[in-house]
Amino acid sequence: MVNGPILRFVTRERCHICEESAARVRAAARRLGVHVLEVDVDGDEHLQAAFGGRVPVVLNARDRVLAEGRIGTGAAWRAALRARVGGRGRFMPAS
Repeated sequence: MVNGPILRFVTRERCHICEESAARVRAAARRLGVHVLEVDVDGDEHLQAAFGGRVPVVLNARDRVLAEGRIGTGAAWRAALRARVGGRGRFMPAS
């Protein structure tokens, strides 16, 4: 079980945009103490139905979309910061 803020990075195999975006999201999340769980969209029926044609997608712990498509550095930092804040307007303690 992961303790602390978390992001889910929805991706798929052999997706060049996903690989580039994942590196940016992981770097920003690591700096802010946010855990990233990478999930293959093709391995989950619900995710396939919701995001099959939209990968990569970054979701918060409540499955709210924080970023999608070609995720640049700024979008990666905003997504990680939103996960860290947890929607409460203040930082969650890092674990």
